[in-house]
Amino acid sequence: MTSINVGFSSSKDFIEKLKREIWRLHEAQFDDKTDENILDHGLNAVITAWHLHEIIAKENSLSKDNYRDGVKSRCPDLGLMHDIATQTKHFQVSSPQRRNPQDTLEMKTSVRPYIAEDEWKQRRKYMEEFGIIVIKYEYKPLPYRVLKIEGREVEEILEDIRRFWERELNTFASPNSTA
Repeated sequence: MTSINVGFSSSKDFIEKLKREIWRLHEAQFDDKTDENILDHGLNAVITAWHLHEIIAKENSLSKDNYRDGVKSRCPDLGLMHDIATQTKHFQVSSPQRRNPQDTLEMKTSVRPYIAEDEWKQRRKYMEEFGIIVIKYEYKPLPYRVLKIEGREVEEILEDIRRFWERELNTFASPNSTA
């Protein structure tokens, strides 16, 4: 079998990719004037978040199907990621995995009238996590667009999933792991 190296060699690399995709979504919501860029970054993050189960299963010689079912039970939002990724690739979802499969699935942007001061502080903390040093702190109420699905902000869902994957990887790294 021919191998192609695209710069990713481990699940940790893909978690870092997921972080970057979430950051791009975050930035696009503040900076881009078009919904297309926001949707593109959101979709890229969703697809990465969903497919991490395959990479982790392969790295750890696990049954992909059994591992997938297990992580979906421990992180139900992965079912939502499955449905979005599958709909995007196949234009249909024959076996919906989200909590309310009868509901129409629509990822869209909406305008938030302003960013509150506590959210501004959280954004600053988030930026510092990515190595961006904020030299001058000044709160300004800014309107921005936010990507939502099922009434929830996609960025928050993705952050929860990212943290789940990091915890999941730690279970494989620990010497007493039974996973």
